[in-house]
This record gives sequence, structure tokens and C-alpha cells, in this order.
Amino acid sequence: MNKFHAKIPEALRNKCGFYCSSDICQRSFEQFRQEVREHLSWSETRALYDNALEDQKSQRLYEAKLLSRANPQLQNAIHLAMNNSDAVQYSYKNEFGDRANQFVAPGSVASMFSPAAYLTELYREARNLHAEDSPYHLDKRRPDLKALALSQQNMDKEISTLSLSNEVLLAGLKTKWKLENKSSVMQKIAATQTTDIVPYHDAYETVRQAINLHDPGLKQLTASPAVAKLVPPASLLAMQNTISPAAFENLKKELPENVTEENAEELYKRYFGDILPEMAVTPDHLKRLSIKFNNKEFKFSDEEIEQFKEIELVTRLNKEVEQKKQYIDNKLTISVKDKNNSICHYEITRTHIAPEKLFPKEYITSLNLQDYHQENIIKLFPQGGNLYKLACSLKKPMNAYKPSIGLYKNEIGNLGSLNIYAINLKMQELKFGNYRSAG
Repeated sequence: MNKFHAKIPEALRNKCGFYCSSDICQRSFEQFRQEVREHLSWSETRALYDNALEDQKSQRLYEAKLLSRANPQLQNAIHLAMNNSDAVQYSYKNEFGDRANQFVAPGSVASMFSPAAYLTELYREARNLHAEDSPYHLDKRRPDLKALALSQQNMDKEISTLSLSNEVLLAGLKTKWKLENKSSVMQKIAATQTTDIVPYHDAYETVRQAINLHDPGLKQLTASPAVAKLVPPASLLAMQNTISPAAFENLKKELPENVTEENAEELYKRYFGDILPEMAVTPDHLKRLSIKFNNKEFKFSDEEIEQFKEIELVTRLNKEVEQKKQYIDNKLTISVKDKNNSICHYEITRTHIAPEKLFPKEYITSLNLQDYHQENIIKLFPQGGNLYKLACSLKKPMNAYKPSIGLYKNEIGNLGSLNIYAINLKMQELKFGNYRSAG
């Protein structure tokens, strides 16, 4: 009998059936009050109910400590900061005796302390983190877990992370492309050429990796002319320069002399697939591309990237940069092209400042900015060089009067909304258009 049990009045135990804190905490305070109002006052009921809640928390904490020290997986832990008094106080054997021989071994898949039980609990909790139709739902990100059998063999068998990821990717490709087996997936990957990492020829890559590992210079092959003549020289050159069979066939194809509107879309889809044009020619995408020749990797330099800046798609992307890029944690990192066709890198940090610290008092009064509140977060976008564009929106409450800013070329929007497109912070005067920094 614990200390709280002694605090329960005899009348509640005999007439109401309340013997421990669990009996009390199963009811709300109002329900508990209705049952004991003939025996306790309201203040006594409140005090007893609060003590029952505290005792329930203590019991759950004691149970957690007891089970954690009885867990076979934690018995050899050295970072639990357990002293001798805690070990004696929260001893499972002292409470229930040595009953380990009555249960399964800790290494068994049926044990509540096994990795299988831990995985089951994680899976049960993780499935409820996202809606079933969400792409982040666990069954969509890891469909293999649903069909994973909780057997002793699966728990004892070791598997590498790479092998597991390959299995998940292979299963996802089968579902996406509606294919039946691995060979069909490999054939489709070998014929796909819409990214910088495909086509991927599995047999070719296996042979190439073996040659690079054991004989990258093909010395053994050249030492046997009878065997070397059986291999076409073009195949050896392609192997040495990391050119897969599908890529080799593409190199032999002749492109049309003139690219017209009729064949441009077909050519683009052949080599880029569903990738958006503006994404295919961005500097970030071009810098990720690499070309391997003679076992050496070559990438585009910044000077070579400059040559792509005249492409109309990149130019259009730079003009719409404020719509494409977003602030993350009040920071914007972006690269744009200036008037000299050179790439400028910017990192802008947004800090919230009170209007009275930013504008002189006479401007706030003359524009009646005190009647407005900020509707959207202010955003500053570089336009190249020291020219910036600042966009924000101020909205006037319906009960405030409409200000007059006839001195400026922009007009008030609907419902008293005032769109400020740029502010020269150094001169501290309101302007509409672009903002040029002092530097």
C-alpha cells in the first residue's frame, strides 16, 4: 500500500469504491465531485483529486524507470548516469522476482525488447504523421515496410543500406513504369537519356568497374593479341571514356542541320524528357553536369557558364527571379546577371525594423502611413549591379480615410491598398520603381 492509498478516507473506500489513484483519475473532476459530494467538501475533493493526479504521474515515472533498467538492451549502457541507490530503488527483480525463465529470450523476435518490437512501434507511430494521400506518407516513401515479415530470419540477417536503398528504388521504378521484373527496369534505364546520370547500362557498368579496379590500363588485354582482336577498338575506347552503349549510339546519330519548330520539341523531349526548359539551362544545373574522358572528370567552369547567359530562357529567368526565388528563414541567396553579362552572387538578410526608425516623421505624416498595416512580408530582389527591387504591400483599414499621394506617379490600389515598389534607404525618401544602393 503506497502513501496515497492511506490518504483516501475510509468512507470513499467502503461506499464509493475508490481504493487507489487510478480509480480516481479515470473520472473527470466533475464526475468525481458528484460521487463524493456527500462525504467531502469541494476543497477536500479538489485537493484529493490533485493529489491523485500527482500520484498517477509518479507511478508512471516509476514504471518507466523500472522497465528501462530491466530492458536487456540497456543493461550494459554506460551513459545512463545510474548510481547504486537508483539501481536498488528501481530494481525489477526486487519488485517481481527473477521471472526471466518464464518469458522468451531478449534476442527473440517475439520479445518486447527486440528490435522487431521497436520497429513495430516506430512504424505504428510514423504512419499517422501524414495523411494517407500525402506523398510523404510512410507507405509511399517506404512501401517495403508494409510487406516486411517480422521473422527471426529477417531480424538476424544483416543488409547494407545501399542494398536496401536499391531494393526500394527498384520497387518504386517497377510501380512507376508498370514493369514486372528487374531486367525490364534495367532495359528501360539503359534506354533513358533525360538526365545527366542516365543512360545506365548495368552489364556495361559491372564490366567497367571490374576493369578499373583490376586493370585500368588494359595491360593484360594488350599482352594477349589473340584475345584483343576479338574486342572492337571502339568498344575499348568507349569503356575507357565512360561511354555506355546507349550513349555511344546517340553519339553516332546525326542531328538535323536545321532545328525548326516542328522538330525542336521532339529533340528536346528526347534528350531532356519532362525537365522544364528554364531548369535545364540554369547555372546550378549546368554546374552539376560533368563529362568523363580518359578516366578524368571535366566540369563547366564559371567562364564557360557565362556563354550560356545569352540563352533567352536564362534571360527570362533572371527577369522573373523575384517570382522564382523565395526567402528561407529571412535569407535570400541568389545569382543574377548584370549589364556586363557577369554573374553576381547575393545574400540578403531580412530584418524587421519599426517604421519610425526607417522613415522621417514628416514622411509618415504626409503619407498617412500610420493608418496602414503591412499586408505581406517585404521582399528585396537584386536586379544586377547595385540595382535592387523592393516589393511590399500596405493595406489601409476600411474605417481609415484614404490618403492623397498625388505627387507620386503610382495610384492607390483597391480597398485602400498601397503598393510600395522601392525605397531609397540612404536618402530616406519614398520612391516608386527601383532601389539603387549607395555602393
